[in-house]
Amino acid sequence: MRRLLGGAGMVALLAFFASGRYMRVEGHGHWEGQPALHMLYLSRHIYILATALVAIALSAYVTPLPDERWRRVQWLASGLVVAAVVLEMAAFVVEPVWGQGRTRVSAYGVYTLFGGTLLHALASVAGRRGSKTADA
Repeated sequence: MRRLLGGAGMVALLAFFASGRYMRVEGHGHWEGQPALHMLYLSRHIYILATALVAIALSAYVTPLPDERWRRVQWLASGLVVAAVVLEMAAFVVEPVWGQGRTRVSAYGVYTLFGGTLLHALASVAGRRGSKTADA
């Protein structure tokens, strides 16, 4: 679980640096005179950073829970966070091409990141609470 999240976080961090380089070197002519398009690229660039930071932070702290049910929830949550990384990287590439009104990919990425993060928190709290009552 830690390796999965850490690997996804590092890939997203590299994608963040690459997307920033693209915007600095290649992008200026792409959106010249179109500030909305520039903001679209910039926001997707920041979404990539957000997914990278969440994945890296989770990889530093997540510990598999002893209860099988909650460990499965942790794996599901980790999968959602990894899916968010993929969605946000894809959004940087496809959404500016699709047009400024179509931002479904990044929205699904944000929802997926939100769900994965909340599931990790839920599993952590409920899993630890359950292990304390089992020990008593």
